[in-house]
Amino acid sequence: MTNLSNDDRLRNFSRFVYVHPIYREAMEKVKDSISQTNSTGECLSAVLTGSTGTGKTTIIKTLMHSYTVDSVSIEREDAIVKQVPAYHCVVPADATIKSLAIEMLKHLDCGDTGGSATELTKRVSRLISTCETKVIFLDEFQHLLSKGAKNSKDSVTDWVKILTETTKTPVIISGMSECEELIDAHPQLSGRYPVRAKLTNISYAKNKYRYLSKVIDALSNACVEHAKVNSMPQLSQPPNLTAIYLATGGNMRSIRQMFTSALYRALKNDRDDVILEDFIEAVQGMRLNFRLTDENPFNLSAAEQEKILIRVS
Repeated sequence: MTNLSNDDRLRNFSRFVYVHPIYREAMEKVKDSISQTNSTGECLSAVLTGSTGTGKTTIIKTLMHSYTVDSVSIEREDAIVKQVPAYHCVVPADATIKSLAIEMLKHLDCGDTGGSATELTKRVSRLISTCETKVIFLDEFQHLLSKGAKNSKDSVTDWVKILTETTKTPVIISGMSECEELIDAHPQLSGRYPVRAKLTNISYAKNKYRYLSKVIDALSNACVEHAKVNSMPQLSQPPNLTAIYLATGGNMRSIRQMFTSALYRALKNDRDDVILEDFIEAVQGMRLNFRLTDENPFNLSAAEQEKILIRVS
């Protein structure tokens, strides 16, 4: 029994982050690249790539949090500015040097966004130093691939290269896997991004499915510990584990959405015990990304599940 409201219980569960091996390796690579660049002044930045829902934004938020400070004003000879140790900037669609520079200035708490691209660039470089910025996360970098002329893409990638050179500040590039194509097409930029951190969906190969099993156990335990339910169904072994994989493709966001929906159904029905039927209904009611079958995999026999696994492998 708990005094928490159902909304609080759901929120508490949503804040839980399980650091599985793929996630941990990617985060450590990015973290080390930031430290090395700041320590040596030599650009050893990272590219963080992965499909939607694999945890890129969660890694960025986690690393951003480690640089978070209370609002500190820095007094300079000509002005008082706010310290911005880290910021997360999304590359605009149809990005140009000017639009990207303006987006960065907003994160640096600068209201002066007028002027030419050259003037804006100088302002960005100066404020990165003045605001004592230690890392910049440049997200959705694949927007440069999806739209815009080749000249625009080339000019923006050159601009990022120059920015890393002039500021000596690590600029972490994040986005879909296509980001690497864009970076590798520009050798001078590629040379400044030797660290590649990749997030993938969790495999269900026979020698690796234990990773998925650990994730499911961790999320089940989080429901008990953080959402204060009494019990969870056994999910970390086949056939239920296989059903979860077929429903989600091993995508972390999809797995979490399924758990959240099942937990919500239990709490909505005034139950402190989450049962298997909650997961069956959750999967039935959602079209999860990376789902591997249109059928509800919880309703399939082990033999039927195996046939689908063979077909999609």
